Amino acid sequence: MSQAGACRNHYHGCGYQLEGSDEWHPVINILASRRLYKRMHTFLKSDGRDGVLFRHGMPVAAVAGFVDVVTQGEEWAYERENQYDNLTPEMFRAREMRTQYGAPYTWYTFHHYYRGIKYGGRVPLSAILTYCLPHRVLPCEGRAGMWPVWKATDEFWTSSEFLPYWSPDSPIKTDQENVLGSVYLKKADKKAMLVVANWNTEPWSVNVKIDAAKLGMDPSHVRVTRAVQHPILQPEDPPDGDTMNNRPINYRDGLLKLDLHGRNLEILVIEED
Repeated sequence: MSQAGACRNHYHGCGYQLEGSDEWHPVINILASRRLYKRMHTFLKSDGRDGVLFRHGMPVAAVAGFVDVVTQGEEWAYERENQYDNLTPEMFRAREMRTQYGAPYTWYTFHHYYRGIKYGGRVPLSAILTYCLPHRVLPCEGRAGMWPVWKATDEFWTSSEFLPYWSPDSPIKTDQENVLGSVYLKKADKKAMLVVANWNTEPWSVNVKIDAAKLGMDPSHVRVTRAVQHPILQPEDPPDGDTMNNRPINYRDGLLKLDLHGRNLEILVIEED
């Protein structure tokens, strides 16, 4: 549900007047909103219920503690046919990661839904994941195509250490600008999920250098496999029928070679044998 808006209807106790004026000015009763959210949270979590309070729009701090999941991001619809063309990794980190409250955040990927057709056409799921996964954000997505992604990421999402591409200590590095590599590490299990995402609009062949020792693994006894297989991460209309993401994994001596379509990614698992 959305948060309370400004109201000046003094017949139910809102609004105020300045001295000498007949005009009523609006107020937002934040504490009343807090009481409402607290009551809903109590109801949803008591008497054996395990409900979820799903919040559309970032909450004010007064109610954030009673929210389970947050979603936001449909304002990108104003870009219309440009869609996410102006979105950069830096902007996503500053504006769309939404980690300040600690509540799980999902990105409202407006252009991936049926409504996106009205605003310039739908965006492939592979592109949406390219934006989200390097930043430890999931899309607000209920389509069946997400099931293989949820299945692949479930093992790592809440029980791993996130090592983002912007960290100077990241155990993986790419040799192409705007090809981002982030890691979800389960060090005790000697296992990690690697996300390599090509934010460029054109395809790239990229070299990914992996420091297995930083992952707590023996470099001579690791293997790399795909966590999600074709066709989920394919462009909906790949050029010349080319399915780059279905090619064999080329990994040797700490170097991973990948071919990625524009605005596409690989979700990989590296583990010690």
